[in-house]
Amino acid sequence: MIAHSKKPSEIKQRTGENMNFLKVAFILGMALAKSALGYSLEVELRNVGDNQLSSIIDFGRVRTNKTHWLAKQYHKLIYQDMEYKEIHIYTDNSDWQGEKDLDRSGLILSSTLKTRVPLYWLDFPSTQAQDFTLTEETESSWKTIEDKNNKDFTQRKKETTSVKINSNGTTYLYLGTKIPNGKSAPGKYKTKIIFEVINLAPDTKAPRVSQIQQNKKAFFANETISFKAKLEDDTQIKSATLFYKYKEESDFKSRPMTLTQNIQNPFEYLAQITFAKQELKEGEIEYYIVGDDGFNKTSLGNIQVPIKLEILNEFSPVTDSISSSGGKFRVQEGDSSGNATELIFPAGSIRNEIKISAKKLNAQALPSMNGQVAVNSFEFGPEGTIFNRPITMKLNYSDSDQDGIVDGTNLNEKELRLFWYDGFSWRNLGGKVDENTNTVTGEVSHFSIYGLLPAGESKTDEIRTKEKIITPNGDGINDFAQFGVSGQFEINIYNSSGKRIKKIENNNIWDGKNDSGETAQSGVYLYQIKTGETLVSGTIGVAK
Repeated sequence: MIAHSKKPSEIKQRTGENMNFLKVAFILGMALAKSALGYSLEVELRNVGDNQLSSIIDFGRVRTNKTHWLAKQYHKLIYQDMEYKEIHIYTDNSDWQGEKDLDRSGLILSSTLKTRVPLYWLDFPSTQAQDFTLTEETESSWKTIEDKNNKDFTQRKKETTSVKINSNGTTYLYLGTKIPNGKSAPGKYKTKIIFEVINLAPDTKAPRVSQIQQNKKAFFANETISFKAKLEDDTQIKSATLFYKYKEESDFKSRPMTLTQNIQNPFEYLAQITFAKQELKEGEIEYYIVGDDGFNKTSLGNIQVPIKLEILNEFSPVTDSISSSGGKFRVQEGDSSGNATELIFPAGSIRNEIKISAKKLNAQALPSMNGQVAVNSFEFGPEGTIFNRPITMKLNYSDSDQDGIVDGTNLNEKELRLFWYDGFSWRNLGGKVDENTNTVTGEVSHFSIYGLLPAGESKTDEIRTKEKIITPNGDGINDFAQFGVSGQFEINIYNSSGKRIKKIENNNIWDGKNDSGETAQSGVYLYQIKTGETLVSGTIGVAK
């Protein structure tokens, strides 16, 4: 258990005329409410001079004629119902970079994490007189704050870290330090001080283990996978273990999970373990998680009824359902959460709930364009689905070193655009490149095969639509015209009388509707495409 004070605290010490500071980070914050065991510990930081609450600990100006320093603040520990319980104080300098075998107790230099000065403490049932201090003569009566990372910490913990519990429910704890000849390496110092309550009574209550929901139940074999669970107990969690096997295997293997205590709720822990993609293979993983508080064990899932997770080939289809109210369909690719392909459906884009499928395609098996194959491609279904309004598509590409060049190619990522394959050739849909997330985003009006290719400079014939006649009746066949333009552009559609019926900006699809959302009458229409200094015209027929 980690207790918290009413105000965050830091230790500052001035060294010389440069006024360098020794800063100490505490795990202290708001007071704990009563736990399930019915006790609480509150830690306050107060000034020695006026007993007022403080937010810093100040040792004063360091002088060369003095070696011992007493903090100008003390800690007031307030507690209740502490029968069969102990309070311990220690530091956690887990980021120490010095020799591993060295004592790492005290304050450590932030810039190198290799230099330290000692930290002493004494506890009393009441406040001490104003002239109370730490000196060379009294140093032997003070206790050195131990660090939990010292090799012999477990054996010496009870002897060196126990705080005296008083019948009045209050302990006053003073801090001191020692700087020989007033000298220390200048800079900012830090440590993490922990107040821990240990329950000595037998623990008869097992911990609670609950799953942190994965955002999907299937993963690809080319991405890392993290197994997570939340553990809660009325004392503390000693360990969490993942037991797992592939479905065809007979025996479960085990791996210890990393425990992270919730600072806001010290009775809650996050258990987590991550498998690198090199450790995974295709198949179904069965697993369960066991939490142990040192007395009792509880499991999430079990050997008879394990939790199941599917590891897919990267070319396996992924499915999910989207309703008429809209939503997001996401296919995770690679190790980073940013490596994802997404479809974003606005409300009303589909009439009824549909089951969407996405299958990554082998680009080498698809036609190339100008000698270049797609850097990523997917086939989305159900085939022939037409949307009532465009949806947003994000296709991912790989640039692991963020040098602006697509991995495995010499392509500049800025040239990438969304294309769809019409069965004969790739058609430019445009789109916007996000160099931070390595995605290209654009709007699409139907399901088909989509890919990322370099757009290059469009020729006049490539800008014109290949559709000569469209039949926008919603049957999924020849329902729209697509123009080969992307970026910033404008398309205007005119009827035979020269009246403009539709203006389209930065969307190269015309679905046969006018500005009022009505399907245009059968006939021949003129279109004009303006992009930069280029103006391209042509005609297209509409047949109902």
